[in-house]
Amino acid sequence: MLQSDGPFQETLAEFDPDGDGRISCWEFERVLVEELQLPADQREILVNLIRQRLGNKGRKEPVPTEAFLTTLRSGYRIYSLHTP
Repeated sequence: MLQSDGPFQETLAEFDPDGDGRISCWEFERVLVEELQLPADQREILVNLIRQRLGNKGRKEPVPTEAFLTTLRSGYRIYSLHTP
């Protein structure tokens, strides 16, 4: 999805389908399952990493898109360092 030619707004719309400017962990996980079709073990690692970095707030309610993307970016760096 991120490597496709679609505009950035379309990519964000995948993570924020209701367009409220906030992304929840369940919305993130939905994209991993439906759009990226990640295997369950990889999905679990990424979702747990995001939940840990967002803390209780991210687990209970959506967070602003900017905060979520910052968390995703830093989480991805950690994830990519620990995967072959």
